[in-house]
Amino acid sequence: QLLFDLGFASTFSRIVAYGYSGLSINQIYEIRISPPKDANTTMPNGESLYLIQDLTHKIYRWIIFVALGLACSLGIFLLIKPISESSQGAYNWLSYCILVISTTFILYGNVYSSYLNGMNQVAKVQRYQMFSALLSIFGSCIAAELKLSLFWLIIYYQLPFVINVFALKNEAQKLN
Repeated sequence: QLLFDLGFASTFSRIVAYGYSGLSINQIYEIRISPPKDANTTMPNGESLYLIQDLTHKIYRWIIFVALGLACSLGIFLLIKPISESSQGAYNWLSYCILVISTTFILYGNVYSSYLNGMNQVAKVQRYQMFSALLSIFGSCIAAELKLSLFWLIIYYQLPFVINVFALKNEAQKLN
């Protein structure tokens, strides 16, 4: 997921923070070292925040498109032989599909985490991510201890992160 993010999450967080501080899109574009002297930094600039969110969603849709393309071409090419030689081929393909879908969904969740980070909600985002990671590790350990299949291991590992995206989206919508 971090590989496909390409550093956009931190960049968008910073740009959202500039909009939250009151800068217009033109002022954000012209930032070199410090905000312009004529910047209104007392109130969030709603227009800037809206345009930044719109751009973030568009860029992440393209990132998701590329990630899905690679997963559906290169990923399948690399997995054809190992999965065809396994005793549960169809089950393993289903596992791979769930992994690809959930991973791309979680990657798209960076839209919401970067927005919240830019809106000075870093601690909240980190709490959600920590809680998701703990649930994911706990679920994976249970699946491994019960000797469940790869399918269930992926479900238990990815599900807390998928739920985290919904929670972050909810928190971002509260701020709008």
